[in-house]
Amino acid sequence: GPASAPSNSVVPEEIEGPEGWELYWSDEFEGNALDTSRWEAYDPSAGNGRYGDGDPYTEHCLTNDNVTLADGYMTIQSREERVTCRSNLVTNYSSGFVGSRDAGNYYPVYGRYEVRAKVPYGQGIFPACWLRHVNGSSSAEVDVMETFFNSDPGASTSTAHFPKTIGYNVAKKGVFLQVPDRVTKVSDWHTWAVEIEPVYANRNDTVKLTYYIDGAKILEYVNTNASQWTDLDDQSRGFDIAINTALGQQDV
Repeated sequence: GPASAPSNSVVPEEIEGPEGWELYWSDEFEGNALDTSRWEAYDPSAGNGRYGDGDPYTEHCLTNDNVTLADGYMTIQSREERVTCRSNLVTNYSSGFVGSRDAGNYYPVYGRYEVRAKVPYGQGIFPACWLRHVNGSSSAEVDVMETFFNSDPGASTSTAHFPKTIGYNVAKKGVFLQVPDRVTKVSDWHTWAVEIEPVYANRNDTVKLTYYIDGAKILEYVNTNASQWTDLDDQSRGFDIAINTALGQQDV
């Protein structure tokens, strides 16, 4: 990884990454409140109670009280409740979203991004963890984990999005993880990861993305027109991290 990490980095000594990788940054969600130097929890009071308004299937309002920490875990809760969101829009559901860019934090273009989570099962529930490019999703978006219960119960999807000049949705892989537990309505723990690496030293035009679930490689894609999203003045600020649970959306 890069020589120095962000000032708000905490690198726990007990955490060891895969061989060949040096831990650059992590959040183990210790304490009883979200670290606002790292993340912002979306909320109507901050003007960001909605995300993805262009999707007609969005049914929720994002509120910061749906994001809680306890026992070393962050929980994003979704509720059936009437909420007045921004622009006086009334929704019948609430949910949660945390973004690092909203707290001013971006992370390197090249590296390994990993998330360990349990995901909820249920009609209309769409949890995800993805990387948003510093120049916007029109430059690049790397979906580390998405689950679409409506269309594929018990499965997980990993996707690489790029502009149409490169090829939109150029790489996508769905993997069946487990039969949905309809009693607890939550999956087992799983670990999703993506490695973003230049294929040639000192060149940004050819980049390999490799996706993993629980340590097993599920997808590999080489982007041969990558300079559009890798040529940055500051390559330590390439992507931010977004984690959320949407309601009402579906895979279209």
